[in-house]
Amino acid sequence: MKPTLKKAMKSQSLCEIYTNTEQTDKFAVGYVLSLDEQNCVVSLVGFYGEYDGLACFSIDEIYKIQSRTKYLQAIEKLINFKGKTVRNCFFQDHILVNILSDIKDNHRICQIELCDSDSVDITGYVNDVDTKNLTVEICLIDELGNNDGCSVVDMQMISYLSYDSNDTIRLEILNN
Repeated sequence: MKPTLKKAMKSQSLCEIYTNTEQTDKFAVGYVLSLDEQNCVVSLVGFYGEYDGLACFSIDEIYKIQSRTKYLQAIEKLINFKGKTVRNCFFQDHILVNILSDIKDNHRICQIELCDSDSVDITGYVNDVDTKNLTVEICLIDELGNNDGCSVVDMQMISYLSYDSNDTIRLEILNN
């Protein structure tokens, strides 16, 4: 999939990214911003054509990428109507470590999927990124924005991560 992701990144074309082999009709829509050997960062676009945060996908989890579909053409019309909003990405190498560090430095809430679970396993603020032991400490936040303890996670088990989305911004507002 890496050559296809590189092509999508170079052309800045909107694409559908499929990772859920249990529900093959589910996919993410967005622009590929950067990639390294293990991960890619995508600027997500929601159903109504609005920016919906950044996502970090494990390249190994992507089983299909589609472009120029009728659905994407409809989303592009909505984007053009609203005005294209894509966040620039500055992550080139070690994408996962850099995106976790960015989340920590900017005190943002992220949502993390572990072990290809196809669900949000952890939501919270990044408290520490340990590159020596490849772990990340997360200060957990519940669905109402309340602090709910801490968790230490093996970075290699992160299969998907998102932040700056409508869901995480909602939690940031509730947590303040």
